[in-house]
Amino acid sequence: MITGKKITLYDGDENYVISPVTGTITSILPYSGNFGQKGTSICIDTSTNEEIDKHFEEYKNASSIQSADDFLQCIPGMPPLKLLLQSTIQAKTVVICGADLDLLSTTRQYAVTSMIDSIIKGISVLTKISGGSKIVLALPETMSMPGKFPNVKTISISSKHPAALPHMITKQHFNTIIPEDKTCEEMGFFFFSAESVAAIGDAYTNGQIPLSKIVTVVNKNGNKEMISAKIGTPIGEIFKGLKIFANEKDKIIINGPMTGYCAYTLEQPIMPDTDSIIIQDRDKVISSSDYACTNCGKCIRICPANVPVNLLVRFLEANELEEAADQYDLHSCIECGLCSYVCISKIPIFQYIKIAKFELALMDSENAMEEENND
Repeated sequence: MITGKKITLYDGDENYVISPVTGTITSILPYSGNFGQKGTSICIDTSTNEEIDKHFEEYKNASSIQSADDFLQCIPGMPPLKLLLQSTIQAKTVVICGADLDLLSTTRQYAVTSMIDSIIKGISVLTKISGGSKIVLALPETMSMPGKFPNVKTISISSKHPAALPHMITKQHFNTIIPEDKTCEEMGFFFFSAESVAAIGDAYTNGQIPLSKIVTVVNKNGNKEMISAKIGTPIGEIFKGLKIFANEKDKIIINGPMTGYCAYTLEQPIMPDTDSIIIQDRDKVISSSDYACTNCGKCIRICPANVPVNLLVRFLEANELEEAADQYDLHSCIECGLCSYVCISKIPIFQYIKIAKFELALMDSENAMEEENND
């Protein structure tokens, strides 16, 4: 296996990953992630002599949406290229996010300030491959960069969470509320991180697929470090390089304390969309509880989508998922995590919601498959 080569599980598979290193594949194993999601783990024993795959070189300075979809789905930032390719909407808006989605992360802000030339090249490529879509750059309100990105409209994003989430941006800056049965992409809004746009620009300029991810690492003392690591690097190796020692029952959070998820092994790899890694000392971890809701109303008042969270969570706890979706606006939730943060009973509301959405999607998929087989 050589650096930059596409890896698929079988011939003709549209899903792929890009080998970030040169070496020998030592294992291909089934992998179970959050909520029991099934995946495949590929381990590569790296070689000291790196070879670069040349297949993408022919597209140097010759960008197209098809070549981007064929080779760049797994670059840093994980851009939604397949959704852009499949979209039939004519009036599309591409939003380049330089504001980080969650607290403590500064990855996207770092990309905006340190990759200006690459982002400008990436914007040019995106304009071409998206069919002349409207390009908008979303920057934090604390960041002023006049004249740095000519001919690109800039919008200012509040530093208050969850202002940087896609649903909030479409509502506050484009006067568009995404219906609960639609995605942002189905409504014509495509969100790219600043890092992914820079990676697209570099790919077509250099003729090589970018494979190093910028990550904000927050240690047990709350101190931050910006690191660059190959996609696929185990987080244990990151900790080792930064002299961070992970003990039993320490908490490792990927992509932020509000909307992120926990890693349960130091073998968890850096993914194309990994923006931050936080490690908490076990003595500072605040555990969730199974205490009953006290009807204090904090979750209702803070919810940006006006979901009746106090009623919704009761049905989720009782596993009445379809009732929760039909009667109590489960799918209106934008997954900002504020309800869990303010809950005085420490109910893991955000996790209940994520699990419920996953289970319902799984049920819909199984029902559709059953109907197809019956036909």
